Amino acid sequence: GADIQTFKMDLKKIAAQHREETFRTLTKAIKMSDYTRLKELYLPGGSAMMDEYLEMFEDLCYYLKTRAPFLDKLHLPIASNKCFQNLSKIPDLQYLVVDRSRHFNLIGLSALCDDYAFSRFSLRILHLGVFKHHGFNKSEVSHFLAQMPNLISFSLMDEDRGLLSYDQNTPLGAKVLT
Repeated sequence: GADIQTFKMDLKKIAAQHREETFRTLTKAIKMSDYTRLKELYLPGGSAMMDEYLEMFEDLCYYLKTRAPFLDKLHLPIASNKCFQNLSKIPDLQYLVVDRSRHFNLIGLSALCDDYAFSRFSLRILHLGVFKHHGFNKSEVSHFLAQMPNLISFSLMDEDRGLLSYDQNTPLGAKVLT
């Protein structure tokens, strides 16, 4: 565990009956190390089938925060506010891609740009799968972007969003193009 610097696993290739054991094993490996030299962790493959494993990914994010201080690239299949709150405290995290988000709103987004968050200055690339979220006012994304001085690439990974209109008749929370 402590000498692995890059770990990649396409979750779409993991059989359904082996997913839980796979996630538990990965989390345990990180949890059990005093620290890890892990710099890159890629776990693409987010889909609705990953929703049931959200708590495991929340645990993984907690242990990444406490055990992987050199992590600079992370790709997760799913994340929540709790995940983003932990990920914001990883000192060198520059690249964050999350295929799908659940239980995510302005609290999670704000955690990334908080005055005390490492991510506020370290994040350069951020792509979040944000699709159907009630209580997530996407018009507030502009405030988030203004707080992230080093962010060079950002999207909410929804190619079908409509443009945000400056028309006063546009309802609050209208979708934005990223």
